[in-house]
Amino acid sequence: MDYRELLREALEETQKLVGVNNTRLILERIVYDLSLTNPSIGRVQIPEDPAELDLSAFEDEEVRNFYYLLAEIGGAVIGEFFKERLLERAEERGEKDKDGRSRI
Repeated sequence: MDYRELLREALEETQKLVGVNNTRLILERIVYDLSLTNPSIGRVQIPEDPAELDLSAFEDEEVRNFYYLLAEIGGAVIGEFFKERLLERAEERGEKDKDGRSRI
Protein backbone atom coordinates (compact mmCIF):
# COMPACT_ATOMS: atom_id res chain seq x y z
CA MET A 1 0.00 0.00 0.00
CA ASP A 2 1.24 3.48 -0.79
CA TYR A 3 1.08 5.38 2.47
CA ARG A 4 2.81 8.35 0.84
CA GLU A 5 -0.29 9.01 -1.26
CA LEU A 6 -2.62 8.37 1.68
CA LEU A 7 -0.59 10.75 3.83
CA ARG A 8 -0.63 13.49 1.20
CA GLU A 9 -4.40 13.19 0.87
CA ALA A 10 -4.79 13.26 4.65
CA LEU A 11 -2.59 16.36 4.95
CA GLU A 12 -4.61 18.17 2.30
CA GLU A 13 -7.82 17.23 4.11
CA THR A 14 -6.37 18.35 7.44
CA GLN A 15 -5.50 21.74 5.95
CA LYS A 16 -9.05 22.17 4.67
CA LEU A 17 -10.49 21.37 8.09
CA VAL A 18 -8.16 23.26 10.44
CA GLY A 19 -6.03 25.52 8.26
CA VAL A 20 -2.34 25.64 7.42
CA ASN A 21 -1.04 26.84 10.80
CA ASN A 22 -2.86 24.18 12.81
CA THR A 23 -1.78 21.51 10.34
CA ARG A 24 1.82 22.63 10.84
CA LEU A 25 1.38 22.33 14.61
CA ILE A 26 0.03 18.81 14.23
CA LEU A 27 2.99 17.90 12.00
CA GLU A 28 5.46 19.36 14.49
CA ARG A 29 3.99 17.11 17.17
CA ILE A 30 4.18 14.05 14.92
CA VAL A 31 7.80 14.81 13.98
CA TYR A 32 8.64 15.20 17.66
CA ASP A 33 6.96 11.89 18.57
CA LEU A 34 8.71 10.00 15.77
CA SER A 35 12.06 11.60 16.57
CA LEU A 36 12.02 9.96 20.00
CA THR A 37 12.73 6.61 18.35
CA ASN A 38 14.57 7.92 15.28
CA PRO A 39 16.47 11.18 15.96
CA SER A 40 17.09 11.81 12.25
CA ILE A 41 13.36 12.46 11.79
CA GLY A 42 13.70 15.44 14.13
CA ARG A 43 15.63 17.25 11.40
CA VAL A 44 12.67 17.21 9.01
CA GLN A 45 11.65 20.71 7.96
CA ILE A 46 7.93 21.37 7.73
CA PRO A 47 7.23 23.49 4.63
CA GLU A 48 4.93 26.50 4.49
CA ASP A 49 2.41 24.25 2.75
CA PRO A 50 2.27 21.15 4.99
CA ALA A 51 0.76 19.04 2.21
CA GLU A 52 4.09 19.45 0.41
CA LEU A 53 6.01 17.67 3.17
CA ASP A 54 9.02 15.93 1.62
CA LEU A 55 8.67 12.24 2.47
CA SER A 56 11.57 11.05 0.33
CA ALA A 57 13.88 10.64 3.34
CA PHE A 58 11.37 8.45 5.17
CA GLU A 59 11.35 4.68 4.97
CA ASP A 60 8.02 3.04 4.18
CA GLU A 61 7.45 2.00 7.80
CA GLU A 62 8.10 5.57 8.99
CA VAL A 63 5.56 6.93 6.50
CA ARG A 64 3.06 4.35 7.75
CA ASN A 65 3.72 5.38 11.37
CA PHE A 66 3.40 9.04 10.38
CA TYR A 67 0.00 8.33 8.82
CA TYR A 68 -1.32 6.57 11.91
CA LEU A 69 -0.02 9.31 14.20
CA LEU A 70 -1.81 11.84 12.00
CA ALA A 71 -4.99 9.80 12.45
CA GLU A 72 -4.52 9.72 16.25
CA ILE A 73 -3.46 13.32 16.80
CA GLY A 74 -5.71 14.70 14.08
CA GLY A 75 -8.59 12.77 15.60
CA ALA A 76 -7.90 14.34 18.99
CA VAL A 77 -7.72 17.85 17.52
CA ILE A 78 -10.32 17.70 14.76
CA GLY A 79 -12.67 15.03 16.02
CA GLU A 80 -13.14 11.29 16.15
CA PHE A 81 -14.76 11.36 12.69
CA PHE A 82 -11.41 12.40 11.21
CA LYS A 83 -9.55 9.51 12.83
CA GLU A 84 -12.19 7.04 11.71
CA ARG A 85 -12.09 8.39 8.16
CA LEU A 86 -8.32 7.96 7.91
CA LEU A 87 -8.41 4.48 9.40
CA GLU A 88 -11.21 3.43 7.05
CA ARG A 89 -9.28 4.81 4.10
CA ALA A 90 -6.23 2.72 5.01
CA GLU A 91 -8.41 -0.35 5.45
CA GLU A 92 -10.14 0.18 2.11
CA ARG A 93 -6.80 0.39 0.35
CA GLY A 94 -5.60 -2.91 1.66
CA GLU A 95 -4.22 -2.65 5.19
CA LYS A 96 -5.04 -6.22 6.15
CA ASP A 97 -2.98 -8.94 7.74
CA LYS A 98 -2.46 -12.36 6.17
CA ASP A 99 -5.66 -13.68 7.79
CA GLY A 100 -7.73 -10.97 6.14
CA ARG A 101 -8.35 -9.06 9.35
CA SER A 102 -7.80 -5.35 9.59
CA ARG A 103 -4.43 -4.44 11.10
CA ILE A 104 -5.81 -1.18 12.38
